[in-house]
Amino acid sequence: MSKVIVNIPSWFELDELVVINTIINEENPTFGTLIASDNVDQGKPYRPRIRVYLLKLNHEKFDIEKELGAFTFKSQKEALDFSEKFSTITAVELIHKLHSEQVAFVI
Repeated sequence: MSKVIVNIPSWFELDELVVINTIINEENPTFGTLIASDNVDQGKPYRPRIRVYLLKLNHEKFDIEKELGAFTFKSQKEALDFSEKFSTITAVELIHKLHSEQVAFVI
């Protein structure tokens, strides 16, 4: 599949999410990941977020199955760097990032 077509739900626009990247699983091309940004332009009074969604192929188009995680960053640069490197992040690094988000939220 050369071009990835994703059915973007209406709530995506209502939540002002912007698609940054899609990554299709090379071993199982019926699944993928969609990376979206929330406030990456820093136009709102909260930090930029990157949201990660699971994609599943359905009749030649991908549907968003569920959100896998959301990550908050101090700057636009950090958020975009994370999204660019996402496909090369190890599972350990991802778990550490998720855990640091939970700890920061509690504090």
